[in-house]
Amino acid sequence: MKFITKLTLVVTLLLYASVLFSPAKLPQIGLLPFMIAPALAFNALLFLLLLFRKDRLFILPAVVLLIGYKFILITFQWHASDKDFDGLKVLSYNVKRFNFEVKQDEFKNLSINSIKWVADHEADIKCIQEFYTDSRKPKLDAIKQINQNGTYYHYYEVYAGSLREQSYGQAIFSRFPIIDQGKVFESETTNGAIYADVQTDQGIVRVYNFHLESMSINPDNFSDIDRIKGSLKDTYKRLIIGLQARASQIDLLLDHADQSPYPVIMMGDLNDVPYSYTYFRLKSKLENAFENAGRGFGFSFNNILVFLRIDNQFYTPDLEVKNFRTHKEVDYSDHFPIYGEYRIKSAEPAN
Repeated sequence: MKFITKLTLVVTLLLYASVLFSPAKLPQIGLLPFMIAPALAFNALLFLLLLFRKDRLFILPAVVLLIGYKFILITFQWHASDKDFDGLKVLSYNVKRFNFEVKQDEFKNLSINSIKWVADHEADIKCIQEFYTDSRKPKLDAIKQINQNGTYYHYYEVYAGSLREQSYGQAIFSRFPIIDQGKVFESETTNGAIYADVQTDQGIVRVYNFHLESMSINPDNFSDIDRIKGSLKDTYKRLIIGLQARASQIDLLLDHADQSPYPVIMMGDLNDVPYSYTYFRLKSKLENAFENAGRGFGFSFNNILVFLRIDNQFYTPDLEVKNFRTHKEVDYSDHFPIYGEYRIKSAEPAN
């Protein structure tokens, strides 16, 4: 038991440290953080076992758990909502191209209903990943519907297709004027990052909408043991490619944000778990809305791997967030929408 306890301590500390090393330089190290959650659970069980046996070795797993408290905080939160908070309302949603590729007779009005949900949401700013629009079909003209006859300004970066017909990419919609906009990077046809400087009633805020490199792993491969075994090699390869790409993309994103003269809200589909280099790289400079205002586990992936929180909102310290929620009731996409309310710290609350 003494050997196991000490070995667990060493291994867990190494796993903690793995989030600090970029997979761009050593890809395999990017796989180690996936073991942090099981390691925390094992240390908790080991602590209880040793405590029950009145073995003084219980101090070791206790120390490991205390050192890893940050990993616990990014896993679960329980903040009370502030109904009186009057802030900038922000939505982020990977809409899966509004399911336009799905046979609509199998999913009654799925595309139409998902577009309507985004259009009807109260958010002042809406960041949409995997955005799709078809100007030839009024019910699928997402730009026109979400704009609500000019109520919203918008910046739409087309990755494929034509605005005169059908297209998809990334979009930012704002109830407030957009005074500047641009693309940070683009990867293939669905991944990339864009930004918009928004003139809110509190001041100018720079909003980033990101969709980092997808793992392109079919969740159905995890539906049973045979499929898991048969797809191990391919899954490993895709994980490595994704880890390397996201490590480079996050550097581009943060370098761009460093040049912002305004407070920053950065949101979107991280395509990575909180126990990752990508997440901790963001946390080295930004605050996380779920950690500071969320409730529960905040799982945002709507598929077989339901325990993943891969959609996030980050922000600079000159902002404060009071309310954050994951819309688990909205199941149109393979992601759940995430929503936050912010205020510039130097701004006076609205009367």
